[in-house]
Amino acid sequence: MRMSLRCAVQVRISDLSESQAGSVIAALEPDNTGMPEGLGVVARYDKEGGATGRTLTLEFEGVEDGGGKDGGGAAHAMGSLVGTVDEVLEHVQVALKVMDSA
Repeated sequence: MRMSLRCAVQVRISDLSESQAGSVIAALEPDNTGMPEGLGVVARYDKEGGATGRTLTLEFEGVEDGGGKDGGGAAHAMGSLVGTVDEVLEHVQVALKVMDSA
C-alpha cells in the first residue's frame, strides 16, 4: 500500500508596494528552477484593500508519495519543504533590506 503525504505552507508578507513585491518575486525566480521532486512554490501579490491589503503570499507545497525514480520517490519532500521555506524567507529578508537601504 502506497501512502501519500501532502503538506502546504502559506507565508503572507503584508504592507509591500507593488514594486517591492515584484522585486522580491524576481529575486526568487532563480530559486524556483531545479526544485526537488515533490516540492513547489508559488508567489502572488494582492493589492486590494488599500495599504493594509498589499500582501505578498508565498505558497509552498511538499508531496511525499512513497514511489518515484529512486524507489523512495519524493520521500524527502517534507524535510526539503522546511529547508526551502527557511531559505526563501532568508532571501526575502535580504531583498527587502537591500531595497530599504537603496
